[in-house]
Amino acid sequence: MIYTTLVPAGPFTLRDLPLISDRVDLQVSVFEENGERRDFHVPAADVRPARLGAVSSYGLAAGKIRQFAGGERDTPAFFAASRDWRWGPQTQTSAGWMGAEGYQSVGWGISQALTRTTILGLQQLGSRTAPGTRGQEVQARLNTVVGAGLTVGLTAGQRSSGFRYLSEASLDPAVGDPFARATHHWSLSLRRADSSWGAISGSLTRYKGAGGNGNSRISTAWSRAFDWATFSLSVEHDRAEQAGRTGVFANVGVPLGRNRRLSTSARHDDSRGLRTGARYTEQVSDSLGYSIGADRSADGRNDLNARLNALPRYTSAELGYAQTSAGARHYDLTLRGGLAMHEEGVTPSPYPLRDTFGLLKVGDSAGIKIGTSQGPVWTDGAGRAVAAALPAYQASRIEIDTVSLPRNVEVPNGFQEVRAARGAVPRLDFQAGMVRRLMLYVRNEEGTPVAKGLGVYDHDGQYLTTVVDAGLVYLEDAPDVVRLNVTRADERVCRLEFDTRQLPASTEPYDRLEVACQEG
Repeated sequence: MIYTTLVPAGPFTLRDLPLISDRVDLQVSVFEENGERRDFHVPAADVRPARLGAVSSYGLAAGKIRQFAGGERDTPAFFAASRDWRWGPQTQTSAGWMGAEGYQSVGWGISQALTRTTILGLQQLGSRTAPGTRGQEVQARLNTVVGAGLTVGLTAGQRSSGFRYLSEASLDPAVGDPFARATHHWSLSLRRADSSWGAISGSLTRYKGAGGNGNSRISTAWSRAFDWATFSLSVEHDRAEQAGRTGVFANVGVPLGRNRRLSTSARHDDSRGLRTGARYTEQVSDSLGYSIGADRSADGRNDLNARLNALPRYTSAELGYAQTSAGARHYDLTLRGGLAMHEEGVTPSPYPLRDTFGLLKVGDSAGIKIGTSQGPVWTDGAGRAVAAALPAYQASRIEIDTVSLPRNVEVPNGFQEVRAARGAVPRLDFQAGMVRRLMLYVRNEEGTPVAKGLGVYDHDGQYLTTVVDAGLVYLEDAPDVVRLNVTRADERVCRLEFDTRQLPASTEPYDRLEVACQEG
């Protein structure tokens, strides 16, 4: 298990999966509210299409196979090394080796840009296990853009019965899911999007297992956004041996303001018939949102559900409630986040950490809000925060929300842009200083405000500012003890002195103080 989440009814998209390997096919299991389970596979070649890396690089890894609770398989230690070479702007090659007790694997790959819009990728892996079993796996990927925005992807793979990944080395070939060790598979995907027709996509995937069993999946989807509503329609058909299953899903979403939305849906499949539903969603703030929904089945049963999403600064929380027409009630609570351990300590993150992330520092104040590509984060008691995911080799904006700054903290530059290599952990330090802002209402000995436009100097005679209005003087950064001289129009000097440490606590952007200026 590498990832689990709750998804809405109908089609869904999973992004930024924490993949352990980009060469292992994914098995996706969908558990319906009624306990029904659907399984399908996604070829590894479809998860990460052929592409050219940014620079030549190498990788080294050492570890031990995980032992799950109740598991009985072997857990050997292993060592792996890989190298990528970039040969000009159009070609990249790679090679790697992995070794463990009773297991060895070696492989190579090449990615070639055939044209500006077409990339071909090939890779071959070979393995040898302790009893002398040998095997190989070959995969090919082709991605191209045809015409005006039509993207076509074609993948194919073949695997011999003796091939094993390290995690499978101790498994009995006669035990387990035959599709996990398919003899061959291929898939075709088409995608196109424009402003007139919307987004259209389709895919066809075919698996043939080691035992001769076959499994195929066909899906197509269309969506179109208008100013007043969004429409989507999808059709899926799964077929295994002689059994087939078809599902149709339609959805209409209507915005009810900037952060509110009402959507209605209808779904029909062979096993459950027709189901209709409606859902109201509101994002109260960037750290709090909720949704309320109701579903009705073909036999007249009504189900209710509600979800609350919160971002309490240092973790992500999701609370769910559902009630069926039979009276059953379900509750669930999900907490997600991460911890970055570094030389200065441990910094929490409300989002899971990816392989490329950043450590942020804004003075020593807690609760400062920072915008990242993943979402907002807040500094801890040491003024640190984590940008949980940075796009590799791409520019990423990190920006401080100046409204969240404490009243006495000033940041000269609240924006930084970072372009990190994959696997890097850049440190971004925002210089922050303590300031005390004062708004003074200065009156002379007669009790009248000093005149607008008079110069204000410190006790050493250095010019500081000007009286901006009758009696009004603004100081951007005042010391603990303020000593000012105001030069009047008749060249006489009016002096004032007070201690800012005696001022009462305030939540205003600046302190307000009325002072009397004495001639002298």
